[in-house]
Amino acid sequence: MVTEANVEQLKVVANLTKCCLRVKGEERPTMKEVASELGLKHKGMHPWGQLDGHDLNSEEIEYLLKPSDPNNQGKDIHGDTSCSNTTS
Repeated sequence: MVTEANVEQLKVVANLTKCCLRVKGEERPTMKEVASELGLKHKGMHPWGQLDGHDLNSEEIEYLLKPSDPNNQGKDIHGDTSCSNTTS
């Protein structure tokens, strides 16, 4: 069943995919930014946080899933108008 929310989610993912496919690596979002954009910043939502019986270093997982460094020289995909969540 197609809903307005599903269409919006697809647009966000498509826009993020477009950003990830940029030729220049410095113009692409980091994995942390991608995870943040997709709402995977919470350990329980991320597949790594759902693995039971595996020896996972929780400090490493938390480090990898925490928000990006604010001093990332303006490469935050949320502030980049060409990769924003706006729909046209």
